[in-house]
Amino acid sequence: MISVVIRSDGHPGKLVGTLAPLVSGAAAGVIRDVAILSARPSGIVEGIADQTGARIAPSLKQALEEARSPWILSIEAGTRLEPGWEDGARDFIEASARGGKAIALFRLRSDRKGLSVRLRDRAAGLLLRVSGRLDRSPAFLTHRDVLKPEGAARRAVVQLDAVALRISAT
Repeated sequence: MISVVIRSDGHPGKLVGTLAPLVSGAAAGVIRDVAILSARPSGIVEGIADQTGARIAPSLKQALEEARSPWILSIEAGTRLEPGWEDGARDFIEASARGGKAIALFRLRSDRKGLSVRLRDRAAGLLLRVSGRLDRSPAFLTHRDVLKPEGAARRAVVQLDAVALRISAT
């Protein structure tokens, strides 16, 4: 159902933290494959990919070409999906299949506390929806066609309020 592309910065600790919550999605049959986006992966990153059944892709273009599903979950290393994300993803895919192509942004939740942190997270989400700069999003879900240059003009960005992810401090 979903191909995952993890945008890695080469930090193995962040990568492991991002991969761990994906296990439930794989067990539920929601995740078909995982690609780790890394132009020059270290031996540790290659070992993590090998042990988890993920593949290394040097570019987003290659990751999309090799994806086994038309639905792409792009997630930044260090971002952790919270329990229940699979249900929100399924609902979004079903709604998008009926009503056109869109991009789902996951609602952010920080480990840090306080009003200023919550306001900053909300402002970041709003700015992302307005600007459409997906490279600045910790995680989004969309159809592969929307990521192609010709699909960018037709996309609509929506917020998945039922699904949350956590930006870890690692």
